[in-house]
Amino acid sequence: MLQVEHLRITFRGTPILRDLSFEIDPGEALGLVGESGSGKSLTALAIIGLLPQGMHAEGRVIFEGEDLLALDDAALCAIRGRRMGMIFQEPMTALNPVHRISEQIAEPLVLHGLMSHGEALREAERLLERVGIEEPHRRLHSYPHELSGGQRQRVMIAMAMACKPGLLIADEPTSALDVTVQSEILDLLRDLRLQEGMATLFISHDLAVIARIARHTLVLYGGAAMEMGDTLALLREPRHPYTQGLLAALPHGQKRGTRLKPIPGFVPPPHLLAPGCPFHGRCPRGDATCAREAPPLSLAHTRAWCFHPGRAE
Repeated sequence: MLQVEHLRITFRGTPILRDLSFEIDPGEALGLVGESGSGKSLTALAIIGLLPQGMHAEGRVIFEGEDLLALDDAALCAIRGRRMGMIFQEPMTALNPVHRISEQIAEPLVLHGLMSHGEALREAERLLERVGIEEPHRRLHSYPHELSGGQRQRVMIAMAMACKPGLLIADEPTSALDVTVQSEILDLLRDLRLQEGMATLFISHDLAVIARIARHTLVLYGGAAMEMGDTLALLREPRHPYTQGLLAALPHGQKRGTRLKPIPGFVPPPHLLAPGCPFHGRCPRGDATCAREAPPLSLAHTRAWCFHPGRAE
């Protein structure tokens, strides 16, 4: 369904995303995880063709047989919203505050010529019911500010699902929700993916969320792939020092007063990252080779792009 091959993003000559490759089959979910600034959202924006001005993408993004990076804006607009749906990170800013929910859900159906305006409004009500909005007929006439955070997120899912896309990109769709609502949204996304057979790219900084939603996981740091593999295997036995550091920084039933183990240092800006492995400056196993050379893709058979992969020390 989706093949990303050697995707690179630059901004004024500075590499922001470094040689990223992965694929997602129909009905499968890939989790994209990493700290803020790792390149997760930019990867999604490059795929859907919405990179910020000044950023340039190279490589290939093959979706349903077409290279999206080679298409012009008109061709992308015909695919975006129709065959590719996206749930943005913050629904309150993604939803238009001056339009009712009904019009915002119906809009892609009308724009892509799938339904008349009246048919689209009826479909909008059905979609609201499907994503678990109570009293969907009444909520159709609401404005975004009249809804709770969980309801707004469900509306975003309804909008993304309206045209039955083959690919759904979900960018931190549960980060602002409480635990109970988060669980409901994750179950909803899983059920919709299985029912519709969609390929799903699920972006999160939360490894527990990724474990619930994605069969495979790709870990990013500094715009580069650190580790990729079966999600449960990766969480049970991470091989890259960065993945190990992420897991060590999580609470695992520690007693009150017990300190977590944060990764030393901080994420440097892209222009200050080492030309080799971007994690070199914070890695307990880093050496001169790591600083100088990027781990070759041939190391992927170890599941980690690392010169010194292994079990946590």
